[in-house]
Amino acid sequence: MELRLARESLKADSQSQNITFEEIAKIVDQNGKKGAVFYFDRDNTEKDIKKLESYFENKNRSILMRELHYSMDSKDYVYEIHIL
Repeated sequence: MELRLARESLKADSQSQNITFEEIAKIVDQNGKKGAVFYFDRDNTEKDIKKLESYFENKNRSILMRELHYSMDSKDYVYEIHIL
């Protein structure tokens, strides 16, 4: 399964990248007890974000998920995921 990472810029021409669950797990494992923080685009469905959450809970990892709004508009948000 792949998720789309948040864009680095709000400009329309900025590109976003996709990342798989396995690639995320590899990054988290490299960081050890520090864990990792990821920001995912709002184009990802909440269902896919929940799959990511259950994927890491099955690996005995703690995960914190929330929507991070960066303007007053309700459609301007990204998913912030902390994995420990």
